[in-house]
Amino acid sequence: STPWCTSDLCKAKLRLHALAALAAAGDRRTTFLSAIDAQRDKLTFADQVRLARLLRASPAYADRASTLAKSIDDRIATSARVAIVNLPARYGWHETPVVTQALVLQFALDRNLPQETVDALTRSLLGLRRNGSFGCACATAAALDALVAVTAREAAANFSATAQLGTTTLARTTFGG
Repeated sequence: STPWCTSDLCKAKLRLHALAALAAAGDRRTTFLSAIDAQRDKLTFADQVRLARLLRASPAYADRASTLAKSIDDRIATSARVAIVNLPARYGWHETPVVTQALVLQFALDRNLPQETVDALTRSLLGLRRNGSFGCACATAAALDALVAVTAREAAANFSATAQLGTTTLARTTFGG
């Protein structure tokens, strides 16, 4: 135990981030998941999404995951083209919209939500760029993580490319998905 992290909430946050990192590396564990879940109402919205992803991946926690997914879905404002996460006011100063949007997009992919929903969440994430950037390195990393997950879900397209200099063809190749 660390001397600076003695509260149950602090321990839950550290454990949650550790479990999420392990899961991202392919090592899925349920260690301390019950203790983390007991603190769910005190977690930030982004951490609640992280927790929902972990709960969903653990069949023993299916009911808890479903309840948390419903509360997350209630925070998404959808229109014909976009689906934006509405952060609760108490988190507005603490959480970056990019990270939260990216996590919700990944959670949608985890649940195999309809393509229209994934597309709307993706458009909203891309809409958070300013001057081609998502902001800080952590926000960019979260966004790219989610975008890679979206593209991994899609079948690679077949296409060809041609390099020309003036009217002279220098190279031509075909790529197969």
